[in-house]
Formats: sequence, C-alpha cells, structure tokens
Amino acid sequence: MNMFDQKRRTIIMALGSNHNTKANIEKARILLRELFPDDLTFSEEMKTEPVDSDGPYYVNLIAVAQSSLRLPEIRKALSHIERLCGNTAEKRNNGMVEMDIDILRWGNKRYHLADWERSYIKELLATLELPKKFLALLLTLVTLTLGAQDFNTHFTDQTLRLDYIFAGDADTQAIYLDEMHLSPRWFGKRARLKEVPVQGNGQIIVRSHNSTDTIYRNSFSTLFQEWLSYDEAKSQKRSFQNVFLIPMPRHAVDITVQLYNNRRETCAELTHTVDPDDILIRKHPCQAVTPYQTVQQAADTSRCIRVAFVAEGYRQDEMQTFLRDTQDAVEALFSHEPFKRLRSRFNIVAVKAPSEDSGTSIPSQGIWKNTALNSHFDTFYNERYLTTLQLKQLHDCLTGIPYEHIIILVNTDNYGGGGILNSYNLAAAHHPQFKPVVVHEFGHSFAGLADEYAYESEQIPMYPTDVEPWEPNITTNVDFSGKWENLISKGTPLPTPEEARYKKAVGLYEGAGYSLKGVFRPMQDCRMKTNSEPEFCTVCQKAIERLIDFYTE
Repeated sequence: MNMFDQKRRTIIMALGSNHNTKANIEKARILLRELFPDDLTFSEEMKTEPVDSDGPYYVNLIAVAQSSLRLPEIRKALSHIERLCGNTAEKRNNGMVEMDIDILRWGNKRYHLADWERSYIKELLATLELPKKFLALLLTLVTLTLGAQDFNTHFTDQTLRLDYIFAGDADTQAIYLDEMHLSPRWFGKRARLKEVPVQGNGQIIVRSHNSTDTIYRNSFSTLFQEWLSYDEAKSQKRSFQNVFLIPMPRHAVDITVQLYNNRRETCAELTHTVDPDDILIRKHPCQAVTPYQTVQQAADTSRCIRVAFVAEGYRQDEMQTFLRDTQDAVEALFSHEPFKRLRSRFNIVAVKAPSEDSGTSIPSQGIWKNTALNSHFDTFYNERYLTTLQLKQLHDCLTGIPYEHIIILVNTDNYGGGGILNSYNLAAAHHPQFKPVVVHEFGHSFAGLADEYAYESEQIPMYPTDVEPWEPNITTNVDFSGKWENLISKGTPLPTPEEARYKKAVGLYEGAGYSLKGVFRPMQDCRMKTNSEPEFCTVCQKAIERLIDFYTE
C-alpha cells in the first residue's frame, strides 16, 4: 500500500518523558523534524506530577504537523522514535518512560479522549505559535470536548462506594440501598462518562438532581440475576449483596439502578438521591487497609485499566505462594491477544488479604473454612461453581487500593471458578487448568463475553431464542446486525456446519450460551468455549480490543 494519500491532514501529538527528559525531548524534536520536514510546530514544555504514584515528574509538550502520510505509517514512525529514545517494555513496567508520543488528532478524528480533558493540554495548545484562526479552532475543539463531558465539573477525585441488596424470586425482584462509603482517589473512567461499551444485565445511572442530564453510567451483571434462571428461584426468595463504585459527585445527584431480565426488559429499578454532604456516608482513611504490591505498572497510569488480584484462602505464611500464583495468572492473561499487544495499558496490583484457614469451603463435602472472602464451591448447587457472595467484605479489603477490576485467586486444587461482568473473576489457583480458566473468567468479568459452550444433559434457559443477547460473541440470529456478520466470508453457509473445512472460518455455529439449539457462536472453538483452545476467537479478540480502547483512548 502507498504510504501517502493526496490529502494533507493536521496531526496533533502529545509528547511526554519522565527520565532523561532534556535529552529525550530534544532527540524527539530532531526526529520529528525529520519525519515532518515541511510543517511542524512545538508548544512550550510543561512539568506535571504523575497521576497516582510517587515517581518522577513528566515533561510534556504538544507538536502539530501537516502531512499526507497515512495514519498506520505515522504510528509506526512514532513508535520507532520512542524506541530510539530508549523505550522498552521492561522500563515502562517499572514506571520509567523515556518517551511517549500519542496522537491526539489525525484529520477530523480524535484519539485519547481522556487527554483532551486535561487542563495542561489546553494550556500547551495556547502556547503554540500558529495562525490565530487555526489556534482558535484547536482551542474550540478542546473546549467542546471539556464541555461535553468534563469530569471535574461533576465529580471529585474520590470514590463513592454504593452497597445494595438485591432480593426476590423469579416473579418479583427489588433493590434496596444498604450503605455508602467514601474513599480517596477515583480509579475508573474519566471520559465517555455517559457511555457503556456493553449493555450488561443491569446499569447504574447517575443524573444531576431533579434533572434528566445523565453524567455517569456503567453496566454490570450479578449472581442474583443468574440465580433467577434456576428452579430454586421459583419457590424461594433470596437476597444478594452487590457493590458499585462511582466517582464522588460534587453536588446532589439522583442514582438509578436498573436490573434487566433475560428478555432485556427492566424487571426492577430503584432511584435514590445522594447528597455529598450526607453525614452517614462512611469515610475511610487514606491508607490501604490491606497490604498490596504493584505487579505491573501501566505505561500511562492516568488512562489505564486497573486490575487487583486478591488472595483468598492464603494464610499469612502462604503469601509468597499467592504472589507466585498472581504472576502466573498475569503471564497467562498477557499471552493471549489482544491483551498481549496492549499489555502496557494495564496496571496490576496483588492484594495480600490473609485468611485464618488455608483453602476454601466445599459444602458438598461438609468442609467449611474461615477465609478472607468466605468463598465456596457448590454455588447454586453446582459442585464446580466457585464464588463468593460477600461482596462488601471483598470491597472492604480493597479500600484505599487502586483498582477497578477484580480477580480473586483461591488457594485450592479443586476445579472451579466464575466471572461476573464488572464484579469479579474468581479461579482455583492450583488446579492444572488454572491458567486457561482465569483467562476465560476474565473474558466474562472484564469484557462481558458469554460462555460459548452448551450442556448435553442440561440447558439453562438464560437466553430466550426470540431475543438477541447483548453479549458480543453469541447470537440468536434475531438481530444479528452489528455483531460479526462483516467477518463472515462470502459463501460460508449459515448456520455453519462443524466440519474440518470450516475449522478456522467465522460463521454461525449452533450451540452456545448453555443451549444446544437456537443460540450461535462465531467459531468452532474459542477460549470462551473450551480450556483446550489456546486463544480467543477472532470475534472475541475484536470485542476485547474495542473494550480496552473504550477505557484507554
């Protein structure tokens, strides 16, 4: 492909360095002038503190160029400049950034939306020596972005934890507010606040008080909703803890929690008002309750995905084992695409929550252990379903720690695990299948992927065949548009037979979402179907990458 096209576009780039800053900034300037010899302008330089660490300050500046180079060629060249300045993955993991160059704008398309919200970007743009008309346009773009979703207008850099009780049975469900907690720092999204990348089985929606103006939204799934699909829910009522995190509002807000049934209809809803001055919001001190250590630091901790690995069933004298298990899980996860290619966007900590007993409870064998999170097998009487119902306990042990997504490692060699969207992923750390299981469950808890397997002897009716599932990797073919139809090659039969000639073909393969009939998956095999398949399928990889981009660009 030609490296150039006929149209010259404006490229806005943000440069930053926190090591050998003077030399690296000068080297990057020289190399950028070689890349854009005809039209390149630099802003002044500005020092900024790291967002959430005690590391060295950054030196930042903006570069604006005009070029007919295509975007892939520009990205490739900028990556080369970063490497010439001394960047390596190992240095980035240790918090040392020799040079980071991000494209903020190419032509009419903006990238790294969170950066457009940062005050220093506007300040740096204002120092550019550009024609007044062009500079005014750039500043207008920034102002529009800030005005559309300005985190600082509505929220403080704190986390409001909301504890709820979801209760009921198959016929009637209800939501009750339990407690509210405030802790320092907000580690979730700061851009695209009103958007969700997947619908989920429920959503939490924050609006300005007495207004229809949505200022924050997130999606989730819960064990309660899964339990509703079991026969027990037809004859018995139960309650489940649920915990959600939102940024602390500056002013009074109305918070709505909605639960959706498997027909994607709202089945329960609660709206309540939160006053940030409410004296009953429990305030937690700055220091972390539980010891933790950083396993991997993101290249840019101001816009990364934060994952906390939590010890469950490890005594204090077993913490080195937990740390080794965490490292094994991390390496397993990042051996899979697209996590492997986008590893630098993840910040990982290991939380050393001690338990009195070693292991976990197995009710079917009469074994009950005293552990940090009271996890157990036999959830919903399924002997391999390993979960914890104590979500308040889980978030108590994470107070003061930088986290958004949670992976719980359980000190057991029995097979089992579970994953719930934007809640947690839990896996048995010492079973031979531990590595594929922890990756599979992260597909649920992080990316909202559905199980692609089906039971021979039992079909759990979680997906009515006349309703299109929201999960991106399964379909009932009721409303297939927008899923993976663009990846299906012309001539591929639909439904697609499970024959050797279609082994690597994207199609519609019947049997998914626990049902042998009426629910389809995109490929014959995938990490979301079996432990033996070494990779996520093409469709799941693309879904995961879209979600990573949603949170980090």
